[in-house]
Amino acid sequence: MGNNNWQKYFGSDVKIYIFKCTKCKFEDPVPDWLLDECGGFSLLNKNTPKKTFKMTCPKCGRETMVYKNDNV
Repeated sequence: MGNNNWQKYFGSDVKIYIFKCTKCKFEDPVPDWLLDECGGFSLLNKNTPKKTFKMTCPKCGRETMVYKNDNV
C-alpha cells in the first residue's frame, strides 16, 4: 500500500510514523495513537519523543526504528 493509501486507511487527521527494520529494511506504518497507547504503559515521561520508540519487525523479528514521519 502506498503512503497516500495508508493516510486514507488511518484517516487524514492521524499522524503516521514509518518504522524501518534494521535488518531486512521492511517498512511498517504505525499510527500516532498506537504509539501513545503503547508508550503509556512503558514510559513514565510523556514528553519522550516518538522517534525514540522501537518495535519488532513483523517479517524477521529484528528491531525496527522510526524511519520517517509520514504525513501525506
